[in-house]
Amino acid sequence: MENNEIVKNAVKYIEKNSTVTPTIEDVAKNAGFSTDYFNRIFRNRTGFNVMEYIRFRKLNKAAQMLRTDTTKDIISIALDCGYESHEGFARAFKEQYGKTPTEYRAHMKNIPYRWTDHGLNET
Repeated sequence: MENNEIVKNAVKYIEKNSTVTPTIEDVAKNAGFSTDYFNRIFRNRTGFNVMEYIRFRKLNKAAQMLRTDTTKDIISIALDCGYESHEGFARAFKEQYGKTPTEYRAHMKNIPYRWTDHGLNET
């Protein structure tokens, strides 16, 4: 199987299991490779190692929820996206977006949401 296909299948597996935050071991095993070898293939095609990609996608989902579900509190969004604490979520979110979840929600309040805002392509 070509590396592109391997990575596409891994991304589908990650998306399918996004509610439980798969580990690198889970994803590599699903692809049929060792974790080190699979991580190299994945990084080569995406620019991310597997866990960076999973984190990136979780935070994209959170950003989308912050923009589209304004009635949901931030801790609920954090929990829905696989974070166990508000602090860990806020720290990771600020690292990726340069703003805390609260600042991001306020800043994006009057900007219409488009799915392309988060670069949601397969690879």
